[in-house]
Amino acid sequence: MKWREEVFKAFEDVQLDYFSMAAYDLMEYVRYEFSAEMSDQIHAMIRSLEMSYPRKEIVRGYNGYCRADNFDKVPVSRFTIEKCDEVKKIFRLADGINLKLPSGIRGSWRWRILYLRCLIDNELVNNEFEVNQTCEEAFRELTELYHAENADFILSPPTVESIAALRGIGGEHYYDDPV
Repeated sequence: MKWREEVFKAFEDVQLDYFSMAAYDLMEYVRYEFSAEMSDQIHAMIRSLEMSYPRKEIVRGYNGYCRADNFDKVPVSRFTIEKCDEVKKIFRLADGINLKLPSGIRGSWRWRILYLRCLIDNELVNNEFEVNQTCEEAFRELTELYHAENADFILSPPTVESIAALRGIGGEHYYDDPV
């Protein structure tokens, strides 16, 4: 029985080392790619993003639910986020950082992906988890950043265009409601 406790203790030490190494690597990445002066804030923002991730996607097809902008045949996803207050704090932090970053970094694809994630989460929280026009524009920008204009639906942001073109409006659907 003693050997088992020693193995578990060794595993805990390795796991702690792994997480501290990952945090160190993330901090170095942030310093290099974004800003040494703002690295603590950006690092905290990224860590908070990871902690706020738990969400549930509800895909709704032709059962009366559609986007508010009259796309009457476009099935949509609704994302519910568990940590709403945290999402709002993260967006305020991201917005503050965004204002202080030099324009070259602010416009870089690496920063835009992080910032858009914060923006989309915040918009979902403030819009009863429904995709609005701001989310749609952010999804379109992500599509361009990812070069996902022709990607399979599972790999592309859920823009109206990707849903209609790549998920088969009027034809076969990958996720029809079984009920």
